[in-house]
Amino acid sequence: MNRAPAAAPRYHVFVRKSKLPAQMKSQTSLGKALRLLFAVGETTNPAGISVAELMKAAKVSRPTAYRFLNELEQFGLVRSVPKQPMWQLGPKVIALAAQAGSWAIMRRRAKVAMEEFVQSGGPTVHLGIRDGSEVVYIDKAESLKFATIASAVGQRRPLNVTALGKCLVAFDANADLADDLADAGLVGRTQNSITDRKRWVAEIAEVRKNGIAHDVEECDVGACCVAAPICDSQGYAVAAISISALSIDRAQNDSDRLERKIRQLAAVITT
Repeated sequence: MNRAPAAAPRYHVFVRKSKLPAQMKSQTSLGKALRLLFAVGETTNPAGISVAELMKAAKVSRPTAYRFLNELEQFGLVRSVPKQPMWQLGPKVIALAAQAGSWAIMRRRAKVAMEEFVQSGGPTVHLGIRDGSEVVYIDKAESLKFATIASAVGQRRPLNVTALGKCLVAFDANADLADDLADAGLVGRTQNSITDRKRWVAEIAEVRKNGIAHDVEECDVGACCVAAPICDSQGYAVAAISISALSIDRAQNDSDRLERKIRQLAAVITT
């Protein structure tokens, strides 16, 4: 009896679908433009990257590639290489990278200077930046000798009630910021807070003149601060630094001495 040939074994082949990174899935105009920008920045060819390579890397069509590249070039984010069909990063990206590097250096200098100050017996020090109408503490070095009002990195306070905030307003690139804040309404935290427009504008003018600002129980009852701006090469504040102490300790930390110290700290960080 003839037997039928055994059936060939059946193999099931499973093909794993590769997952594209989230940024490659985006089909929004912004997503496509950013993919092109990243591709230009990530090329290892010092001469730049061609449109054909960009189309492949960013997964866009030729017309789309040219449309977004031309727009990115208008903003200085990329540039076309003269007489070559190649693209490179533009001057604006390079400038932004330099600023980011400068910011990182400033933060490191600030950290070292703040820690050295409190280690030498100084009062608590805060580093702050502006976010809208508030100052945000981005670093703090707590005194080993003097008590102070409780605070934490990430904490926010209205600009008009802190010495840090006054410096950030006085030396902001927007010369009308003090008036803008007054138009929106000045928030008070204690009976010493400046909420009157005329007093506020005069206070900011005084800060600009002297280069430092004071907060005498304007943010917290029982606490006083003196601050100085940390400015960029154009003289605009990118951050501010303050020395904080309890009002009862002011006798041990006379105003002139604290003013000299805060100027020194700001100068060390800015250099």
